[in-house]
Amino acid sequence: MKLQKRLWGVLSACLVLVLCLALSGCGSSGGGNTVAYLDYNGDDVFCTKISEEFQAKAKADGKEVLYYDAKNDVAQQIDQMNEAMDKGVKTIVLLAVDPDLIIPTVEKANEKGVNVITVNRSLNGGKFVGVYSDDKTAGVKQAEYMAERLPQGGKVCYLRGPYGANDAANREEGFISTLKQKRPDVQILDETVGAWSDTNAMKITATWLSMFPQLDGIAAANDAMALGAIAALKSNGRQGVIVCGIDAVDDALKAVAAGDQGLTLKQDPIEEADATYDLVKQAMAGQMPSQGYTAQFTAITKDNVSQYLH
Repeated sequence: MKLQKRLWGVLSACLVLVLCLALSGCGSSGGGNTVAYLDYNGDDVFCTKISEEFQAKAKADGKEVLYYDAKNDVAQQIDQMNEAMDKGVKTIVLLAVDPDLIIPTVEKANEKGVNVITVNRSLNGGKFVGVYSDDKTAGVKQAEYMAERLPQGGKVCYLRGPYGANDAANREEGFISTLKQKRPDVQILDETVGAWSDTNAMKITATWLSMFPQLDGIAAANDAMALGAIAALKSNGRQGVIVCGIDAVDDALKAVAAGDQGLTLKQDPIEEADATYDLVKQAMAGQMPSQGYTAQFTAITKDNVSQYLH
């Protein structure tokens, strides 16, 4: 009798397991009402604003959000994306650490019928739709601002984002090509990767100041690097250098108001988050969008910065 009870217990457990698997995985988060949000780096202030707004909208709408932070580690992000798919998630929001190395995993998601929606950071392969700011135009606006203010025969340097990042490449292309077109007399002394970091920018700018007796402008692909450049200029007692950034973070707005930074460009994280959630809702309803969304930048100078200061 005891043996029969034991066997019945084992059979019952197996039956439960089979039923669980049939219902998309016992212990899995499932896919129908769950979206995975794969952040490239939770320390990025701008991208944190996007993720917070996105998660707030999703949760208010009754959706479960599995949040992953890759901490700028592409291997970890690949593992996280695979984990989300193993849990049965059918819609993934991706801010890629690397636009190339993640492609095989994105293609795996495509084969599994998983919807991939990118935001802020694009990919160089795979099937996806995305929400981005018009990064090339941001670089164009920086160049136009400098072109109107640089002296004849002016000399400038450029602080760019990391290689492989599409937004960094587009901002640089917009700046360099436009400045050369509008001011062929201006010399671009150097273009160096600051990788979005204020600390890197401080060191690079200090080196430039020791190398170049004349430096009239520094354009940075984001505000963190612009602020790092400003700190180095102040430490070295160098004045009259035009500094431009992108993102309109609070410290940059204060620097613009104080006259230390000439220009910043505002891309709206709330706009990007809302557009991303709209695409996710469509995808989760079984209608994966065929087109993404492009957000525009707003130029902020001392003339209008008071409208944006908190």
